[in-house]
Parts: sequence; structure tokens; C-alpha cells
Amino acid sequence: MRAILITLISFVCLFHFSFAQTTDYTTYELEDVSIYRQQFDFQMPAVPVTTTPVPVAEYESLENQYFSDGRKVYIEADSRLASLIRAHKAIGEQVKVVPGYRIQIFAGSSREGAQRVKGRFLSNYPGMGSYLTHTAPTYRIRVGDFLERSDALKMLAQLKSLFPDAFVVADNIPTSNFQRQNTSEGGN
Repeated sequence: MRAILITLISFVCLFHFSFAQTTDYTTYELEDVSIYRQQFDFQMPAVPVTTTPVPVAEYESLENQYFSDGRKVYIEADSRLASLIRAHKAIGEQVKVVPGYRIQIFAGSSREGAQRVKGRFLSNYPGMGSYLTHTAPTYRIRVGDFLERSDALKMLAQLKSLFPDAFVVADNIPTSNFQRQNTSEGGN
């Protein structure tokens, strides 16, 4: 009985869907909906163009910028902002660092151990910079000032015999270290 009922329902559904009309959407008219959109009256603001710069008395030009044709650009800003920019530049001129690489030859909790490793390094490589840093509880000895990782890896290969646990680390290198190296290399 159940099988007959399922068969009957299947035939009814098949009969219904086979003769169902399909909708032809090409017969509908297209409606213009642009009449419902909100309209805005927008006028391009007029930008005054002057050939001579007009500095404003209560403001100070932050930076003298020039176009390629010689026109000057004035940035109107509070004078306190200009003093902050000058202070930032002065600090930047004092400490200039570049991203570079060093070789870490020691990391441990003993300051005496760090000093011993640093002394052993300096006795073998007296011209190369070595840096002892302490971030509680760890003392680290990092050596060298390398701009390229490949240069640091070459030096690492030489150091592996004395310091087998050494590895290359990314670090900020003061540019003054490179100037010192260049002057000492030029004198030799």
C-alpha cells in the first residue's frame, strides 16, 4: 500500500512539473528606476591659483617644498608643530641606526661568563666590535656590524670553530659604526 502511494505521488509530481509553464522574462517591460534616486547638486569648488606664495602671519611654514618649476609650497600649521618636527629631526640626527645583522656568540645568566667569552673573542678578533647587553636575567654577547646577512654568515663560518653555538641575529646597527670601520679600513 505504501509503495502504491509513493508511486502515485511521484507520477503526480512528474506530471505537474513536466507541463508547468516556464516564465519568459523577455516579455516584461523595463522600468526606469532612476526617477526614484535622490538627486544631488554638486559643483566643483573653485581652487584659487596664485603664482606668488602668500605666507600667513600666525602660522609658520613647516618645510620649504618646491615644485620642479620653482614654485614654493607653504604648509600652514601651528608653530608648535614646527618645533616638534625640528626636535624630532634633531633626535634623528643624533642617533641614526639601520637594520643589520650581528652574530650572537653568548647568551646566559652569568655576567662573568659573558665577560670571559667577550675577552676570548677580542683576543682573536681585536678589530671587530663586540657588544654586551643585559635583559634580565640574560646576558648576551653580539659581535660585528653587518648590513647584509650574507656577510654575517661568512663571518659566522669563521667563528664556528671558537663559538660552536653562535648564530646570526637581526639587530639595529648605528651608522657611526660603519663610518668608524671605513676610516680604519682606509688607513690600512
